[in-house]
Amino acid sequence: MFPHRLATAFVAALLLSTTGCIKEPELSVGTGSYQFNGILKRCEVQSEVTYPVANNQTYDQLAIILFTTPEPATGPENVVLTFTKERAQPTTAYQLTDMRYQTVSGVSVAYPLNTVHLQEDRGHYAGTFAGTASTSSTPALVEITEGTFTGVRTGE
Repeated sequence: MFPHRLATAFVAALLLSTTGCIKEPELSVGTGSYQFNGILKRCEVQSEVTYPVANNQTYDQLAIILFTTPEPATGPENVVLTFTKERAQPTTAYQLTDMRYQTVSGVSVAYPLNTVHLQEDRGHYAGTFAGTASTSSTPALVEITEGTFTGVRTGE
């Protein structure tokens, strides 16, 4: 009878000692900022990976999404940087396919594709971006300068 109680106590102690060792999942939120027509925007940055198929070829598509924080009084806004590469290629093969500023009110401004630098180190992404775009609304030019993000994980 005593060995049974001892075994039960041992298992209970083991369970209690390991509950403190459970690792919390890592968040894939990074930080970033950019100047929008001269106004500094600080951001939380998240990533999203999808696998679209085009011409029977599977691609990896990485979206880096910068959410302005705190949220502006006019509602949520973000900058989305979309990169694509062939499925079997290394992360260094990612090419920018879209850079876009968006608001909840329906503003969506696309930028030239030559203004972004992306780097990856052990599953963490960082980079810089900038661009000027023409719009049909006011202001006629929408400029993003000094864009930067760091610490973004894909969660893969």
